[in-house]
Amino acid sequence: MSHESENPVPSWWPVGKYVGVALVVAAFAFSGERAGARAIGLFVMVQAFVLLSAKRIPYGWEGQEPSGYITGPLVQVLAFLLGGLGAAFVARPEFMLNLFGFTE
Repeated sequence: MSHESENPVPSWWPVGKYVGVALVVAAFAFSGERAGARAIGLFVMVQAFVLLSAKRIPYGWEGQEPSGYITGPLVQVLAFLLGGLGAAFVARPEFMLNLFGFTE
């Protein structure tokens, strides 16, 4: 079995997550807190989609082979919870920033 078939994450995601973080930082720096919070929400919703499409979530030490995988309905539940969190950041950025302590 090839190493690529064992990796549940899409091949574009390792680079995509760094691009996403850079876009979130740029939104906070150049557009303000509300735009940054919405960018966080979009980034989290993309992460939820990646997890949902991968159908399994590896866990273990970074840089090592995964200790195991979370699979089955639990992956769907976690992805939908994460997607809901992202949607809340997009819909109510001020509330979410206050909830997580980013504003006074």
